Amino acid sequence: MREDGKEGILSVVEAGNWLGEISIFDRLPRPHDVTALESAEVLLVGRGEFDRLMASPAFARAMSVLLANRVRLLYSLVEDAMLRSISIRVARRLMALAHGDVTQARDWRPVVPVSQEQLAMMMGVTRQTLSKELKALERDGVLVVGYGRIEIRSVVALRARSGLS
Repeated sequence: MREDGKEGILSVVEAGNWLGEISIFDRLPRPHDVTALESAEVLLVGRGEFDRLMASPAFARAMSVLLANRVRLLYSLVEDAMLRSISIRVARRLMALAHGDVTQARDWRPVVPVSQEQLAMMMGVTRQTLSKELKALERDGVLVVGYGRIEIRSVVALRARSGLS
């Protein structure tokens, strides 16, 4: 949260994913808050148990891959914010959300359960700026904006607008 009270959403973590793992590695306080949007069951892995698990090469490798994926995602978000137009950023963020954001599943979902307000917070833009971009995508038949959701009608067209291959 900024000093003026403005909040941002860095990522969407779905069921079955790790979160807050950085603090168990560096033993520092968690740098971000997490808010569950619905009832959630969370498994806490304590430091002792985590250290025991890290003795397993397979677990340590899996955690290394997890952290590498998080760093890759972070660099991608920074690069987008610095170098991409808002229209490309919107398309890229919708593509990421369609693949589960943090999860980045192989298959995409045609419906992204996100409101315009949440998406604007993820991108660090005003809702009005985002709305303009979504209307252009909707006008071109790429997606349909609904209440608390965005339906992707053409993943091919969205991918083309994102600049991703």
